[in-house]
Amino acid sequence: MDLDKLDPNPANDRLKVWRALLTPAKIDPNPALTVKRRTVRVIGFAAWDSDEIATFRARWPVVTSARAAFELLLDRCARERRRDDRAEEHQV
Repeated sequence: MDLDKLDPNPANDRLKVWRALLTPAKIDPNPALTVKRRTVRVIGFAAWDSDEIATFRARWPVVTSARAAFELLLDRCARERRRDDRAEEHQV
């Protein structure tokens, strides 16, 4: 197939399409089923620093749903972080 030249995510997407097209066609053997999905490496997301948080807060007023969701998540994540830090202190 033509998946070798693609990055992992586009290659997996194209493989998904090939499988969707060839499976109902009842082609035997189905070449799309012999190809393995590519492994995708996920690095994660960078944490926001104080300046980025201030920029977000300046952009979205307190009464908006975006700001309310942000503040809720920020508070929740901060609580989780503090709880994890306290748990590590007690394990030492």
